[in-house]
Amino acid sequence: MRTNTPLQVVDLGSGTFVVTEKEPQIPNIASEFRGALEKAGVTTEQLLENLCEVKQEMAKEEGRA
Repeated sequence: MRTNTPLQVVDLGSGTFVVTEKEPQIPNIASEFRGALEKAGVTTEQLLENLCEVKQEMAKEEGRA
């Protein structure tokens, strides 16, 4: 299937190459996410604190805490 999307090859060294789109077709998810957080009035600090709490709760449930 041809998409006519310009590609570029990135040499990672040791004979490893990655092919990526020169102009990604997927929107910049990180900036959209930050924008949504801002609209919701959630700070980065609040988000990280909540993620840490969720991680601890999940670890307890799985017996890893």
